[in-house]
Amino acid sequence: TLSLDVALPISGSSACSGVSWSQHFCRYSVMLTRAVLLSLVSLAQSENLTVGLSKAQLAGLDGHLLVGNAIDRSIHILNKDKNTWSSDDYLWSYKVEKGKDGIRSNFGQFNDVKRVVNHKGQVCLLMCNNGAGLALYNMETGVFDFSYQPRIDGALLSIHSAELLPDGNFAVADPNKNGLMAVHLISGDNSNPRILYSEPFGSPHSVVWDRTRQVLWAWGGSLRKYSYDGSKFKELKIMASRRGEVVATISLLWMARIHSSSRMEQVSALST
Repeated sequence: TLSLDVALPISGSSACSGVSWSQHFCRYSVMLTRAVLLSLVSLAQSENLTVGLSKAQLAGLDGHLLVGNAIDRSIHILNKDKNTWSSDDYLWSYKVEKGKDGIRSNFGQFNDVKRVVNHKGQVCLLMCNNGAGLALYNMETGVFDFSYQPRIDGALLSIHSAELLPDGNFAVADPNKNGLMAVHLISGDNSNPRILYSEPFGSPHSVVWDRTRQVLWAWGGSLRKYSYDGSKFKELKIMASRRGEVVATISLLWMARIHSSSRMEQVSALST
């Protein structure tokens, strides 16, 4: 909710001093300015807009816990130094509601919520859900950069995990038969969102973009690694003899015991 305390000079103040007609003109100018400002506030409230966070505010949230709350469709950031929390302990909260800040669907629950950085260097929250689809909330602008409910033959995808790719497209894991049990590539164009490519996978529940190796990892009973060329995924052999690959494999297998995964520093924390 926005509020505005307009403190502008009125007739009789030094800003409006002068002859009578000047005072009248100044008074009407101030009244008009006040009306415009209040109208803008009213418009923002009627459009259900949210104010974004500054870089300094976001820096203060780094390292804390990012949680999607299915009970009230809210996302919370909790203090990492505590192990029990109440609503008084929320460092930041956001309620996801259809129509708010440009989102096109209601999130009854969250299968995955993770911190990502878009191509402009802005901090965003990527969320997905069964039926509600995929959404990217920009924490700096306070609006959704992307919102989409992908379908195949009329049936909604059951997205269990999502990842933002370097070019702005998305990889999503869908273990549901309606979604062909695949890792899907989704266009990041919010004006024309669509499924660009589907890579068959028995039961994918997690996808993670590996910035170091520039590959996509996917888990669903087995671990797979894919290259990405902007239009499709191609499965690559996992070189378990390489120490880095072994570490990545162990990390992904451990994270698979929870429902979804992210890069290790983002599994439970809002961090760079």
